[in-house]
Amino acid sequence: MSLKKAIKLAPARAVDADPIEVEAPLDVTRLLTTITDNLVGMLYRCRVDAIWTMEYVSEGCHKLTGYRPAELVFNTRVSYDQITLPEDRANVSRTIHAALESNTSFEVEYRIRRADGRSCWVLERGVGIRSEDGRLAWIEGYIQDISDRMAANEMLREAVRRYSSIFEHATEGIFQTTPEGRYLNANPALARIYGHVSADALIDHLQDISRQLYVQPERRTAFVRLMQEHGVVRNFESQVYRVDGSVIWISENARAVRNADGSVQFFEGTVID
Repeated sequence: MSLKKAIKLAPARAVDADPIEVEAPLDVTRLLTTITDNLVGMLYRCRVDAIWTMEYVSEGCHKLTGYRPAELVFNTRVSYDQITLPEDRANVSRTIHAALESNTSFEVEYRIRRADGRSCWVLERGVGIRSEDGRLAWIEGYIQDISDRMAANEMLREAVRRYSSIFEHATEGIFQTTPEGRYLNANPALARIYGHVSADALIDHLQDISRQLYVQPERRTAFVRLMQEHGVVRNFESQVYRVDGSVIWISENARAVRNADGSVQFFEGTVID
């Protein structure tokens, strides 16, 4: 084949060959915009001034605060300091400035007042940014709504308060013991039933329940066996020693609390005289 003919055929053969896939260059700007606009929360850059003047906030600003980004940037409608609840401002400022002075990142929880008048809890994480000449110029960070978490924490605290009140003021004795026979917790009523001056005194004194408490040690053995087999005992009656050596009858109702692997962690229940 002549060189002239080969040159003429080459383009045709190139067209007939399988096309080579070439990946489109990554549009980093578009990618970052997509990420920031869809974050559940607000990215920001603000000045280190008295009112935290925002120079940039992401689109999450509107869902978080009720204000459009343009309304917060450069304090066009309101400054970020203004929407921070007055009673929280001092702690926010103190936390942020302490981190800036030590060149560390910060994390602070506080409340803001949304555009619709509702308040919500937020968590802010940020860090100081320096200009080319080394001057502290901005803070950059992220703010997210944690109202649901704070509400759940408050519900938990309230539940603990209610439980503590029941535990402390119940007329029945309440206890937690190890399977081996030591008290982990006891309430004041149980201490009174056994003749101790306090729950702490009871826990310190009774180091071996089967030997020190039960008149017939095998009753504790039977108690543990029922717990292992059924996970619960009801109306379990036994004679026990009070701290002064006198003997009383008690009735126990209890259950076994197990670990994730099924092993018994402790027993908990109630005692009546």
